[in-house]
Amino acid sequence: MDRIKQIILLGRQAGCFILIAGQQINANNLSTELRDNFSLRVSLGFNSSEGLRMMFGSATPDVNIPIEVKGAGLLYLHGSGKEQAHYYESPYIDSEQFNFIEELKKYIPEQSRE
Repeated sequence: MDRIKQIILLGRQAGCFILIAGQQINANNLSTELRDNFSLRVSLGFNSSEGLRMMFGSATPDVNIPIEVKGAGLLYLHGSGKEQAHYYESPYIDSEQFNFIEELKKYIPEQSRE
């Protein structure tokens, strides 16, 4: 944990960003000291009130917002002027109906693919 903390703090000084994703981040696998230094926090799907408190700390919303839409959740951006996390919906793309590889090929020149 100390090495991760050092990487995060050095990266922050250098203007680099680190993304940490997890199924259930809590004090056992990520210290609250580090979590409090994250300027952007996104929680997708339903979370218990305890899970929201662990994720957002003092920015936990007062009201329990029902999350029913796929890709929806709560978002908190430190320094945005908002004191609490707010409802957020990310775009949902059904991978059964959208072919990512074919879409990417549209942006790669033909000779680069050979």
